[in-house]
Amino acid sequence: MFALQNKTFKTIVMRKAIIFTIIPFLLLSCGDKKSSNDDSAEVKKVQTEPQPVEVKVIDTGTFKSQLFSNGILHSARKAELRFRTSGILKAIKVVNGERVAKNTLIAALQNKKEYLALEQAKDQVESALIELNSQLIMHGGKQNDTNSVSKQMLNSLKIQSGYNRALNQQKQARLAYNNTFLRAPFTGVVSGIKAQSFNMISPSDIFCTLLDNSSYIVEFTILESESARVNKGMEITIEPFAGDTSQLAGVITEINPTVDKNGLITVKASVNSIPAGLSLFDGMNVRVIIDNTVPGKIIIPKEALVLRSNRKVVFTYENGLAKWNYVKTSLENSTQYVVTEGLAPGDSVIVKGNLNLAHDAKVKIEK
Repeated sequence: MFALQNKTFKTIVMRKAIIFTIIPFLLLSCGDKKSSNDDSAEVKKVQTEPQPVEVKVIDTGTFKSQLFSNGILHSARKAELRFRTSGILKAIKVVNGERVAKNTLIAALQNKKEYLALEQAKDQVESALIELNSQLIMHGGKQNDTNSVSKQMLNSLKIQSGYNRALNQQKQARLAYNNTFLRAPFTGVVSGIKAQSFNMISPSDIFCTLLDNSSYIVEFTILESESARVNKGMEITIEPFAGDTSQLAGVITEINPTVDKNGLITVKASVNSIPAGLSLFDGMNVRVIIDNTVPGKIIIPKEALVLRSNRKVVFTYENGLAKWNYVKTSLENSTQYVVTEGLAPGDSVIVKGNLNLAHDAKVKIEK
């Protein structure tokens, strides 16, 4: 009997323990359910509030299109200088980067042989002149007076005396002597000297390159599909990549009428003026911007366009709702698109607050 009562007592105690254990979980579950209902109501309340947006009424206008390309800057005049004869370098008078005037001596070859040949040629001319004077006197003329005989007679006497032959030999000797000197054909900057004195050099060797850095041209390429938007005489903007923020103005001077194997067309432009203190170099990489105006286009700011499933979408404002519009674009620049389909003049385009909008979402215009 005592054992039965003890067993009944233990059963009652266990049931109470289980009840007291379950009750807190039930209370907590009820609390979570209430909290969840409250959150849903709050979310629903947030979602029903109009999204603040900024709106712009669009119209047709003149679009400033821009083409971008990378180009290379070249000196307007560039000459590879070579000696006209072979020889050993005697002296180099300039260094790379030095600016020289026209006819400045750049380098010279050893030329004792050429100098002696020139002096000998001068002596031969003097001997021939003595003989010519003798012939003049013999034919009734006066010494040192070429007008004392007829022109026909004078020409005959110059040939007989060897005077003409001596003059030609002197010209050849002087030319050979002058060819041992290398001079600047125009004012510019010397570049690319690699040779050293007392070394052999030949006409096939480029001694240096002379660059006229007073004016430059830029050479760049455009796509075949862009050729209709580029014309000779158009103005361009040139920006060096070398960390300088200066912009240069240029004018297109040449469009090569040939498309290369990559579908590109080569264009050249002259640089109008170079700002004082701006350092430019032949072969410098630059960015080229070509501006062009196209009238009668529907234009939207770039921030008005968003992508939905890789399609272009613009939201418009209608009676407090955001309307979803698929659009097609053509031209673009750094801040704008040209819309060809999907919008009409007078539409109110949402330009801010459009990133998370849906079709027919409630919106309000922020001033």
